[in-house]
Amino acid sequence: MERKLNFHYASVHGAYWMYYGVLGGFSSVFLLAKGYSNSEIGVILAAGNILAVLIQTVLAGFADKGRKGTIFLISGGITLLNLALSTMMIFQSGRSLVLTVLFTSCFGLIMANQPFINAINRRLEECGVSIAFGTCRSIGSLAYAVICFFLGTLVEAKGPEILPLVGNGVLLLIILTVYLTYRAYKIGIARNREDLNQVQTNPGEGLVAKDPEKPKEEITLQDFIQKNKMFFVMSLGVLGLYFANTIPNAYMAQIVDNIGGTSEDVGRIFAYLAITEIPTLVLFDRLYQRFSCQSMLKFASVGYVIWIGACGLARSVGMLSLAQLLHFFSFPLFLPAMVRYIDDNMREGEAVRGQTLFMVMTTLGNMLASLVGGVLLDMWGANLLMTAGVVAAVIGAVIIWLMVGRDKNKVKPAA
Repeated sequence: MERKLNFHYASVHGAYWMYYGVLGGFSSVFLLAKGYSNSEIGVILAAGNILAVLIQTVLAGFADKGRKGTIFLISGGITLLNLALSTMMIFQSGRSLVLTVLFTSCFGLIMANQPFINAINRRLEECGVSIAFGTCRSIGSLAYAVICFFLGTLVEAKGPEILPLVGNGVLLLIILTVYLTYRAYKIGIARNREDLNQVQTNPGEGLVAKDPEKPKEEITLQDFIQKNKMFFVMSLGVLGLYFANTIPNAYMAQIVDNIGGTSEDVGRIFAYLAITEIPTLVLFDRLYQRFSCQSMLKFASVGYVIWIGACGLARSVGMLSLAQLLHFFSFPLFLPAMVRYIDDNMREGEAVRGQTLFMVMTTLGNMLASLVGGVLLDMWGANLLMTAGVVAAVIGAVIIWLMVGRDKNKVKPAA
Protein backbone atom coordinates (compact mmCIF):
# COMPACT_ATOMS: atom_id res chain seq x y z
CA MET A 1 0.00 0.00 0.00
CA GLU A 2 2.86 2.40 0.82
CA ARG A 3 4.39 2.01 -2.65
CA LYS A 4 0.99 2.42 -4.30
CA LEU A 5 0.16 5.63 -2.43
CA ASN A 6 3.60 7.08 -3.17
CA PHE A 7 3.12 6.26 -6.86
CA HIS A 8 -0.29 7.95 -6.98
CA TYR A 9 0.94 11.01 -5.08
CA ALA A 10 3.94 11.33 -7.39
CA SER A 11 1.56 11.23 -10.38
CA VAL A 12 -0.46 14.11 -8.87
CA HIS A 13 2.71 16.20 -8.56
CA GLY A 14 3.72 15.27 -12.10
CA ALA A 15 0.40 16.39 -13.58
CA TYR A 16 0.20 19.54 -11.44
CA TRP A 17 3.70 20.78 -12.29
CA MET A 18 3.19 20.01 -15.97
CA TYR A 19 0.29 22.47 -15.98
CA TYR A 20 2.32 24.99 -14.02
CA GLY A 21 4.95 24.70 -16.74
CA VAL A 22 2.33 25.45 -19.41
CA LEU A 23 0.62 28.37 -17.67
CA GLY A 24 3.31 29.76 -15.36
CA GLY A 25 6.45 29.06 -17.35
CA PHE A 26 5.04 30.44 -20.61
CA SER A 27 2.81 33.18 -19.18
CA SER A 28 4.99 35.98 -20.55
CA VAL A 29 5.27 34.29 -23.95
CA PHE A 30 1.47 33.95 -24.19
CA LEU A 31 0.59 37.42 -22.90
CA LEU A 32 3.25 39.25 -24.91
CA ALA A 33 1.88 37.58 -28.05
CA LYS A 34 -1.61 38.79 -27.11
CA GLY A 35 -0.43 42.42 -26.95
CA TYR A 36 0.21 42.97 -23.24
CA SER A 37 3.11 45.07 -21.94
CA ASN A 38 5.58 43.86 -19.32
CA SER A 39 3.97 46.08 -16.68
CA GLU A 40 0.53 44.68 -17.50
CA ILE A 41 1.87 41.13 -17.29
CA GLY A 42 3.30 41.97 -13.87
CA VAL A 43 -0.08 43.25 -12.67
CA ILE A 44 -1.85 40.13 -13.99
CA LEU A 45 0.59 37.76 -12.26
CA ALA A 46 0.43 39.77 -9.02
CA ALA A 47 -3.38 39.79 -9.14
CA GLY A 48 -3.30 36.03 -9.68
CA ASN A 49 -1.20 35.61 -6.52
CA ILE A 50 -3.61 37.78 -4.53
CA LEU A 51 -6.53 35.73 -5.84
CA ALA A 52 -4.68 32.56 -4.81
CA VAL A 53 -4.32 33.81 -1.22
CA LEU A 54 -8.04 34.65 -1.06
CA ILE A 55 -9.00 31.23 -2.42
CA GLN A 56 -6.64 29.46 -0.02
CA THR A 57 -8.01 31.44 2.94
CA VAL A 58 -11.61 30.55 2.13
CA LEU A 59 -11.02 26.89 1.30
CA ALA A 60 -8.47 26.10 4.03
CA GLY A 61 -11.20 26.17 6.66
CA PHE A 62 -13.25 23.65 4.71
CA ALA A 63 -10.19 21.44 4.31
CA ASP A 64 -9.46 21.47 8.06
CA LYS A 65 -13.03 21.09 9.31
CA GLY A 66 -14.49 18.88 6.61
CA ARG A 67 -14.20 15.15 6.21
CA LYS A 68 -10.80 13.61 5.62
CA GLY A 69 -11.41 13.32 1.88
CA THR A 70 -12.35 17.01 1.52
CA ILE A 71 -8.82 17.96 0.44
CA PHE A 72 -9.19 15.79 -2.67
CA LEU A 73 -12.58 17.31 -3.48
CA ILE A 74 -11.17 20.83 -3.14
CA SER A 75 -8.16 20.12 -5.35
CA GLY A 76 -10.31 18.42 -7.99
CA GLY A 77 -12.90 21.21 -7.87
CA ILE A 78 -10.25 23.91 -8.34
CA THR A 79 -8.88 22.00 -11.34
CA LEU A 80 -12.34 21.55 -12.87
CA LEU A 81 -13.05 25.29 -12.62
CA ASN A 82 -9.59 25.95 -14.06
CA LEU A 83 -10.47 23.71 -17.02
CA ALA A 84 -13.69 25.62 -17.72
CA LEU A 85 -11.94 29.01 -17.67
CA SER A 86 -9.01 27.75 -19.75
CA THR A 87 -11.43 26.50 -22.39
CA MET A 88 -13.00 29.97 -22.61
CA MET A 89 -9.50 31.45 -22.99
CA ILE A 90 -9.00 29.50 -26.23
CA PHE A 91 -11.56 31.71 -27.99
CA GLN A 92 -9.95 35.04 -27.03
CA SER A 93 -8.02 36.42 -29.99
CA GLY A 94 -6.18 39.32 -28.40
CA ARG A 95 -5.69 41.68 -25.48
CA SER A 96 -9.04 42.33 -23.77
CA LEU A 97 -10.66 42.65 -20.36
CA VAL A 98 -12.18 39.19 -20.74
CA LEU A 99 -8.79 37.60 -21.48
CA THR A 100 -7.25 39.48 -18.55
CA VAL A 101 -9.89 38.15 -16.16
CA LEU A 102 -9.65 34.62 -17.53
CA PHE A 103 -5.85 34.42 -17.41
CA THR A 104 -5.70 36.00 -13.93
CA SER A 105 -8.28 33.51 -12.69
CA CYS A 106 -6.49 30.52 -14.21
CA PHE A 107 -3.17 31.62 -12.75
CA GLY A 108 -4.76 32.30 -9.35
CA LEU A 109 -6.45 28.89 -9.31
CA ILE A 110 -3.31 26.93 -10.15
CA MET A 111 -1.36 28.83 -7.48
CA ALA A 112 -4.17 28.29 -4.96
CA ASN A 113 -4.12 24.56 -5.62
CA GLN A 114 -0.45 24.17 -4.68
CA PRO A 115 -0.83 24.03 -0.85
CA PHE A 116 -3.75 21.62 -1.22
CA ILE A 117 -1.64 19.37 -3.45
CA ASN A 118 1.09 19.51 -0.79
CA ALA A 119 -1.45 18.83 1.99
CA ILE A 120 -2.48 15.55 0.34
CA ASN A 121 0.86 14.30 1.70
CA ARG A 122 -0.41 14.52 5.29
CA ARG A 123 -3.74 12.92 4.40
CA LEU A 124 -2.02 9.94 2.79
CA GLU A 125 0.17 9.44 5.85
CA GLU A 126 -3.02 8.99 7.87
CA CYS A 127 -3.16 5.60 6.16
CA GLY A 128 -0.25 4.57 8.40
CA VAL A 129 2.39 4.81 5.67
CA SER A 130 5.40 7.01 4.99
CA ILE A 131 5.14 9.33 1.99
CA ALA A 132 8.47 10.33 0.42
CA PHE A 133 7.53 13.94 -0.27
CA GLY A 134 10.89 14.89 -1.78
CA THR A 135 10.83 12.00 -4.24
CA CYS A 136 7.19 12.62 -5.19
CA ARG A 137 7.89 16.33 -5.65
CA SER A 138 10.91 15.47 -7.82
CA ILE A 139 8.54 13.73 -10.26
CA GLY A 140 6.82 17.11 -10.57
CA SER A 141 10.14 18.69 -11.52
CA LEU A 142 10.82 15.93 -14.04
CA ALA A 143 7.37 16.35 -15.64
CA TYR A 144 7.86 20.14 -15.69
CA ALA A 145 11.22 19.70 -17.42
CA VAL A 146 9.83 17.34 -20.06
CA ILE A 147 6.85 19.48 -21.00
CA CYS A 148 8.86 22.73 -21.07
CA PHE A 149 11.54 21.15 -23.27
CA PHE A 150 9.02 20.15 -25.94
CA LEU A 151 6.63 23.05 -25.40
CA GLY A 152 9.24 25.62 -26.35
CA THR A 153 9.68 23.94 -29.73
CA LEU A 154 5.92 23.54 -30.14
CA VAL A 155 5.24 27.22 -29.42
CA GLU A 156 7.98 28.26 -31.84
CA ALA A 157 6.34 26.14 -34.57
CA LYS A 158 2.63 26.59 -33.86
CA GLY A 159 2.48 29.87 -31.96
CA PRO A 160 1.43 30.71 -28.37
CA GLU A 161 -2.23 29.94 -29.17
CA ILE A 162 -1.37 26.26 -28.65
CA LEU A 163 -0.75 26.80 -24.92
CA PRO A 164 -4.39 26.73 -23.65
CA LEU A 165 -5.06 23.59 -25.70
CA VAL A 166 -2.08 21.77 -24.21
CA GLY A 167 -3.06 23.12 -20.79
CA ASN A 168 -6.54 21.64 -21.06
CA GLY A 169 -5.13 18.18 -21.73
CA VAL A 170 -2.92 18.44 -18.64
CA LEU A 171 -5.82 19.70 -16.48
CA LEU A 172 -7.77 16.57 -17.38
CA LEU A 173 -4.74 14.56 -16.29
CA ILE A 174 -4.69 16.35 -12.91
CA ILE A 175 -8.36 15.50 -12.34
CA LEU A 176 -7.68 11.85 -13.16
CA THR A 177 -4.63 11.54 -10.89
CA VAL A 178 -6.36 13.25 -7.94
CA TYR A 179 -9.34 10.90 -8.31
CA LEU A 180 -7.16 7.79 -8.45
CA THR A 181 -5.16 8.98 -5.42
CA TYR A 182 -8.38 9.59 -3.48
CA ARG A 183 -9.60 6.10 -4.31
CA ALA A 184 -6.32 4.60 -3.09
CA TYR A 185 -6.52 6.80 0.04
CA LYS A 186 -9.96 5.41 0.97
CA ILE A 187 -8.62 1.86 0.70
CA GLY A 188 -5.61 2.80 2.84
CA ILE A 189 -7.78 4.43 5.52
CA ALA A 190 -9.97 1.35 5.73
CA ARG A 191 -6.91 -0.87 6.20
CA ASN A 192 -5.46 1.51 8.79
CA ARG A 193 -8.68 1.36 10.83
CA GLU A 194 -8.43 -2.43 10.81
CA ASP A 195 -4.87 -2.10 12.15
CA LEU A 196 -6.04 0.28 14.90
CA ASN A 197 -8.74 -2.16 15.91
CA GLN A 198 -6.11 -4.90 16.07
CA VAL A 199 -3.93 -2.73 18.34
CA GLN A 200 -6.85 -2.04 20.65
CA THR A 201 -7.71 -5.75 20.76
CA ASN A 202 -4.08 -6.91 21.14
CA PRO A 203 -2.19 -3.98 22.70
CA GLY A 204 0.90 -6.07 23.40
CA GLU A 205 1.72 -6.71 19.75
CA GLY A 206 3.53 -3.36 19.34
CA LEU A 207 1.83 -2.38 16.10
CA VAL A 208 1.74 1.39 15.58
CA ALA A 209 -0.82 3.03 13.31
CA LYS A 210 -1.82 6.63 12.85
CA ASP A 211 -5.25 7.66 14.04
CA PRO A 212 -6.81 10.01 11.48
CA GLU A 213 -9.44 11.11 13.99
CA LYS A 214 -6.98 12.37 16.62
CA PRO A 215 -7.78 16.03 17.47
CA LYS A 216 -5.15 18.58 16.52
CA GLU A 217 -3.83 21.47 18.55
CA GLU A 218 -4.97 24.89 17.33
CA ILE A 219 -3.33 28.29 17.81
CA THR A 220 -4.23 31.74 16.51
CA LEU A 221 -1.89 33.58 14.16
CA GLN A 222 -1.42 36.39 16.69
CA ASP A 223 -0.39 33.95 19.42
CA PHE A 224 1.91 32.19 16.96
CA ILE A 225 3.77 35.41 16.05
CA GLN A 226 4.11 36.38 19.73
CA LYS A 227 5.63 33.00 20.57
CA ASN A 228 7.81 32.83 17.44
CA LYS A 229 9.11 36.37 16.93
CA MET A 230 12.47 35.22 15.57
CA PHE A 231 10.79 32.93 13.07
CA PHE A 232 8.53 35.78 11.93
CA VAL A 233 11.59 37.96 11.24
CA MET A 234 13.24 35.01 9.51
CA SER A 235 10.20 34.67 7.25
CA LEU A 236 10.98 38.15 5.89
CA GLY A 237 14.18 36.61 4.56
CA VAL A 238 12.02 34.00 2.83
CA LEU A 239 10.14 36.85 1.16
CA GLY A 240 13.41 38.26 -0.20
CA LEU A 241 14.59 34.90 -1.53
CA TYR A 242 11.29 34.12 -3.23
CA PHE A 243 11.20 37.62 -4.73
CA ALA A 244 14.53 36.75 -6.34
CA ASN A 245 13.32 33.26 -7.29
CA THR A 246 10.27 34.66 -9.11
CA ILE A 247 12.24 37.04 -11.35
CA PRO A 248 13.67 34.38 -13.72
CA ASN A 249 10.58 32.18 -13.44
CA ALA A 250 8.08 34.92 -14.36
CA TYR A 251 10.21 36.83 -16.87
CA MET A 252 12.45 34.21 -18.46
CA ALA A 253 11.03 35.05 -21.91
CA GLN A 254 12.17 38.67 -21.59
CA ILE A 255 15.54 37.68 -20.11
CA VAL A 256 16.17 35.23 -22.95
CA ASP A 257 15.03 37.74 -25.57
CA ASN A 258 17.48 40.29 -24.12
CA ILE A 259 20.39 37.96 -24.97
CA GLY A 260 19.08 36.97 -28.41
CA GLY A 261 17.15 33.79 -27.61
CA THR A 262 13.78 32.41 -28.76
CA SER A 263 10.71 30.70 -27.27
CA GLU A 264 12.42 27.37 -27.94
CA ASP A 265 15.34 28.51 -25.78
CA VAL A 266 12.90 29.53 -23.02
CA GLY A 267 11.46 26.03 -22.92
CA ARG A 268 14.85 24.37 -22.82
CA ILE A 269 16.19 26.63 -20.08
CA PHE A 270 13.11 25.93 -17.98
CA ALA A 271 13.72 22.23 -18.61
CA TYR A 272 17.33 22.49 -17.43
CA LEU A 273 16.16 24.48 -14.41
CA ALA A 274 13.66 21.80 -13.40
CA ILE A 275 16.08 18.90 -13.98
CA THR A 276 18.56 20.41 -11.51
CA GLU A 277 15.90 20.20 -8.79
CA ILE A 278 15.50 16.43 -9.04
CA PRO A 279 18.74 15.11 -7.43
CA THR A 280 18.49 17.46 -4.45
CA LEU A 281 14.82 16.67 -3.81
CA VAL A 282 15.41 12.91 -4.10
CA LEU A 283 18.48 12.97 -1.85
CA PHE A 284 17.10 15.41 0.71
CA ASP A 285 16.18 12.75 3.28
CA ARG A 286 19.79 11.53 3.25
CA LEU A 287 21.08 15.09 3.56
CA TYR A 288 18.68 15.60 6.46
CA GLN A 289 20.30 12.69 8.30
CA ARG A 290 23.76 14.26 7.99
CA PHE A 291 23.17 18.01 8.20
CA SER A 292 20.93 20.20 10.34
CA CYS A 293 18.10 22.17 8.73
CA GLN A 294 19.74 25.38 9.98
CA SER A 295 22.92 24.58 8.04
CA MET A 296 21.01 23.64 4.89
CA LEU A 297 18.90 26.82 5.01
CA LYS A 298 22.02 28.97 5.35
CA PHE A 299 23.74 27.13 2.52
CA ALA A 300 20.68 27.33 0.25
CA SER A 301 20.20 31.06 0.89
CA VAL A 302 23.74 31.69 -0.38
CA GLY A 303 22.94 29.35 -3.27
CA TYR A 304 20.09 31.67 -4.25
CA VAL A 305 22.48 34.65 -4.42
CA ILE A 306 24.99 32.76 -6.56
CA TRP A 307 22.33 31.35 -8.92
CA ILE A 308 20.53 34.67 -9.48
CA GLY A 309 23.87 36.44 -9.86
CA ALA A 310 25.02 33.95 -12.50
CA CYS A 311 21.75 34.38 -14.42
CA GLY A 312 22.21 38.16 -14.34
CA LEU A 313 25.77 37.94 -15.63
CA ALA A 314 24.88 35.61 -18.53
CA ARG A 315 25.27 37.27 -21.93
CA SER A 316 24.30 34.34 -24.14
CA VAL A 317 21.77 31.53 -24.14
CA GLY A 318 24.59 29.03 -23.53
CA MET A 319 25.81 30.92 -20.46
CA LEU A 320 22.27 31.22 -19.11
CA SER A 321 21.75 27.49 -19.62
CA LEU A 322 24.95 26.70 -17.71
CA ALA A 323 23.92 29.04 -14.92
CA GLN A 324 20.94 26.77 -14.19
CA LEU A 325 23.36 24.14 -12.85
CA LEU A 326 23.76 26.38 -9.79
CA HIS A 327 20.06 25.92 -9.06
CA PHE A 328 21.04 22.63 -7.38
CA PHE A 329 21.92 24.58 -4.24
CA SER A 330 18.98 27.00 -3.95
CA PHE A 331 15.26 26.29 -4.24
CA PRO A 332 15.31 22.44 -4.24
CA LEU A 333 17.33 22.47 -1.02
CA PHE A 334 15.65 25.44 0.64
CA LEU A 335 12.03 24.28 0.22
CA PRO A 336 12.21 20.85 1.96
CA ALA A 337 14.69 22.18 4.54
CA MET A 338 12.25 24.94 5.47
CA VAL A 339 9.33 22.52 5.75
CA ARG A 340 11.41 20.20 7.97
CA TYR A 341 12.75 23.12 10.04
CA ILE A 342 9.21 24.21 10.88
CA ASP A 343 8.07 20.70 11.77
CA ASP A 344 11.15 20.06 13.92
CA ASN A 345 11.05 23.35 15.82
CA MET A 346 7.34 23.70 16.56
CA ARG A 347 4.51 21.80 18.16
CA GLU A 348 1.84 20.51 15.78
CA GLY A 349 -0.55 23.47 16.11
CA GLU A 350 2.32 25.95 15.75
CA ALA A 351 3.73 24.00 12.81
CA VAL A 352 0.47 24.44 10.90
CA ARG A 353 0.67 28.20 11.40
CA GLY A 354 4.36 28.16 10.56
CA GLN A 355 3.77 26.41 7.26
CA THR A 356 0.95 28.88 6.52
CA LEU A 357 3.23 31.86 7.23
CA PHE A 358 5.88 30.30 4.99
CA MET A 359 3.35 30.01 2.14
CA VAL A 360 2.15 33.59 2.71
CA MET A 361 5.70 34.93 2.45
CA THR A 362 6.43 32.96 -0.71
CA THR A 363 3.20 34.28 -2.23
CA LEU A 364 4.05 37.86 -1.24
CA GLY A 365 7.49 37.40 -2.78
CA ASN A 366 5.89 36.17 -6.01
CA MET A 367 3.41 39.04 -6.04
CA LEU A 368 5.96 41.81 -5.39
CA ALA A 369 8.40 40.40 -7.94
CA SER A 370 5.64 40.24 -10.55
CA LEU A 371 4.61 43.85 -9.96
CA VAL A 372 8.08 45.38 -9.63
CA GLY A 373 9.58 43.17 -12.34
CA GLY A 374 7.15 44.28 -15.03
CA VAL A 375 7.75 47.96 -14.28
CA LEU A 376 11.54 47.51 -14.21
CA LEU A 377 11.45 45.73 -17.55
CA ASP A 378 9.43 48.47 -19.24
CA MET A 379 11.46 51.33 -17.77
CA TRP A 380 15.04 50.02 -17.55
CA GLY A 381 15.24 46.57 -19.12
CA ALA A 382 16.24 43.03 -18.16
CA ASN A 383 19.68 43.88 -16.77
CA LEU A 384 18.31 46.08 -13.99
CA LEU A 385 15.60 43.50 -13.35
CA MET A 386 18.23 40.86 -12.60
CA THR A 387 20.16 43.33 -10.43
CA ALA A 388 17.02 43.82 -8.34
CA GLY A 389 16.79 40.04 -8.00
CA VAL A 390 20.37 39.81 -6.74
CA VAL A 391 19.80 42.59 -4.18
CA ALA A 392 16.65 40.87 -2.89
CA ALA A 393 18.48 37.54 -2.64
CA VAL A 394 21.35 39.11 -0.67
CA ILE A 395 18.95 40.77 1.80
CA GLY A 396 17.01 37.54 2.20
CA ALA A 397 20.18 35.49 2.74
CA VAL A 398 21.49 37.90 5.40
CA ILE A 399 18.21 37.70 7.33
CA ILE A 400 18.19 33.90 7.12
CA TRP A 401 21.77 33.69 8.40
CA LEU A 402 21.03 36.03 11.32
CA MET A 403 17.71 34.52 12.37
CA VAL A 404 17.77 30.79 11.64
CA GLY A 405 18.22 28.70 14.76
CA ARG A 406 17.49 31.58 17.14
CA ASP A 407 14.48 29.59 18.39
CA LYS A 408 16.44 26.33 18.58
CA ASN A 409 15.54 25.91 22.26
CA LYS A 410 12.08 24.89 20.99
CA VAL A 411 13.31 21.97 18.89
CA LYS A 412 11.33 18.84 19.62
CA PRO A 413 13.32 15.98 21.11
CA ALA A 414 14.17 13.16 18.78
CA ALA A 415 11.78 10.23 18.81
